Amino acid sequence: MRPSRSLGVVLAAAFVSTGAAIQIARPHASPESMPVVAVVSQTGQLLPLAAHVGGSWKMLPWPGISVAYDLRRAPPVPATVDAIPHDWFAPLTALPASWRLQTLDGHARDIHVLAPARWDDGTAWSVGIRVDYRVRENGEEFDSGIAVAGSAAALPVRRLDSASAEWRAIVRSHVSEFVAAEPTGGQRSGSRDPVPDDAELSKQLLKGDVDLREVRVDPGLAYYYFSSTLVRPSEVGQRAANCGGTIAMHVGLLTRHGRGPFSMKWIRGKTAACAAGSDAVDVLGAVRVRNEVRFVVKRGGTDWSEFDFADPSGAESELLSRPVRRGRPEARLDPRGRLERAERVVSWLSDQVLGR
Repeated sequence: MRPSRSLGVVLAAAFVSTGAAIQIARPHASPESMPVVAVVSQTGQLLPLAAHVGGSWKMLPWPGISVAYDLRRAPPVPATVDAIPHDWFAPLTALPASWRLQTLDGHARDIHVLAPARWDDGTAWSVGIRVDYRVRENGEEFDSGIAVAGSAAALPVRRLDSASAEWRAIVRSHVSEFVAAEPTGGQRSGSRDPVPDDAELSKQLLKGDVDLREVRVDPGLAYYYFSSTLVRPSEVGQRAANCGGTIAMHVGLLTRHGRGPFSMKWIRGKTAACAAGSDAVDVLGAVRVRNEVRFVVKRGGTDWSEFDFADPSGAESELLSRPVRRGRPEARLDPRGRLERAERVVSWLSDQVLGR
């Protein structure tokens, strides 16, 4: 199943020590300044993510909470933006005061930093920066898009669904590839239901839960990343029957030149009984520096999520499977889930009240 958009942000990074506070950059930075990108929430916070250094994107050492939810290790929220330690955003010499926001609904605007605040999206904590942009106070739809500064350019992104003309055209021209992508076995998934034919699968894809992201590189080229989840009545396998059916999932990437046909770069599919994990990611935005285009993606599971960059021109594993931060600790699943997190929240709050 696709990672929920209400999942928490978990940056798989070690905590860093606080360093000397510095001043933020002036609002009108030089066009030649270092490219930098951040993630922006609908609740009005910005999380600095990476800088383009030495010809490639490098993750900033911004502090994050692992899925162990040990909030006693959480860094304190600085009182002002000026007080944010330089160690958190090196190699930048200063944090930009103004950013260019590109939302998932296709809108663009300038935003400005206000003050640090606790970044809490429901499953993990970090430190964010409040900005003069907000869609909602809270809710399941957490991610709003990305923001860039310096010489980076945020590309227009549109979020489409199964009712869009683009998805209908993709299904019409590529349904046989969807059929071929589904496994015909099922012992690993707990179901051995047959794969539908082209006509039946077309109907399911046009009515299913579909997330299609259009990334417009220029007037002559666009990428289309999709993930679909279909629930089918199961006649084979008790586990699938108990869950209300078999879950069929597809993820893939297409390109389109101008108004020409869609070309499938790759597609991956699988079936599973109940809500087995999906290979899908959320594409939150895309950024370009010179001629280099990278997707900003969020990977996740039932109890974790993390950000990364992916090259859409590369292999499918570049988008779906590449480790988030090479050489840094990986996120760990907490077997006790949110119950343990709640216990640790209470413990952390008690420490704050008692001054321990």
